[in-house]
Amino acid sequence: MLRPGDVFVTPVPLSREFLRYAYGLTGVPPESVAVIEVPPAGAVPLARAVREAGLVEQVRALAGDRGATLLPTALDALAIAFARDIGIEVHPYPHGRGRRGRPEDDHAAQHEDRLPRDGRETGHAAADGAW
Repeated sequence: MLRPGDVFVTPVPLSREFLRYAYGLTGVPPESVAVIEVPPAGAVPLARAVREAGLVEQVRALAGDRGATLLPTALDALAIAFARDIGIEVHPYPHGRGRRGRPEDDHAAQHEDRLPRDGRETGHAAADGAW
C-alpha cells in the first residue's frame, strides 16, 4: 500500500485520475510520494528497464534520501542485484551484512542462487513490474 515517503517506480504510465484515486484511498499527500514512470522497454524486467532508461541514479537519489527498502512484485536475482546496486535492502530481507554485521547473516545473498533470474521464470509478466 502506498505510504508517505515512498518512491513508486512503474513500468506503465499512470493517469492523473488513477493517482488521485490512489492518494485519496490511502490518504497519502501527493507531494509525499515520488512517482517514476519508466519508458516502455519491451518484455524485460523492470530493473533492466530502469537501467536502460538511465534512471538508476534518479532512483538511487530518491530512495537513499528516504532510507528505502525495495518491495518487488517478483523477488528474483535481478531485483536483489538492483537493490544492491542502488544501496537499499530488499524487504523483508536485509542484504550486504546481516543484523550482526557479518556477510554470512545476509539472508538475501544466502538464497540468491536459488532465485529465478528474471520475472518470466516466476510467471510474472514484465508489465507486472518484475522488480
